[in-house]
Amino acid sequence: MTIVTRGFDSGVVLRLDREHGVYFPGDTLSGQFYLEGISRTELGGAELSVLWFTEGKGTSDLGIHAVWRFQPEECPLDWRWPQRFSTIIPRAPWSYEGFLIKIRWVVRLRILLRGKSDLICQVPFKVGNLPPLTLA
Repeated sequence: MTIVTRGFDSGVVLRLDREHGVYFPGDTLSGQFYLEGISRTELGGAELSVLWFTEGKGTSDLGIHAVWRFQPEECPLDWRWPQRFSTIIPRAPWSYEGFLIKIRWVVRLRILLRGKSDLICQVPFKVGNLPPLTLA
């Protein structure tokens, strides 16, 4: 599953290794990201996170499972080459598609640009395979 976000003359590519996007607790979620058309002088850093959030009635909730921060000064990466990431899927919460509430998982990449708006890219995936709730 690949998501490409383009802004101005630059692009962010975020890709998960597993094409179907369904994971189970204990599975390894892995992927890569790279940047196109962004110079090192423009780049203020990057933050990659694996998180879940709720949608629907009531108060929204959000949980961050894993986060990586990249500062150009601290790690001299060539951002045009794929940067790998991986984490183990936790036991809970599972993805859920209910009438009143939904639980969604995403890999979110935020590119901080000096003097410009941040670029944000996210790839959704599912934890578990609970069937959607239907009315009988």
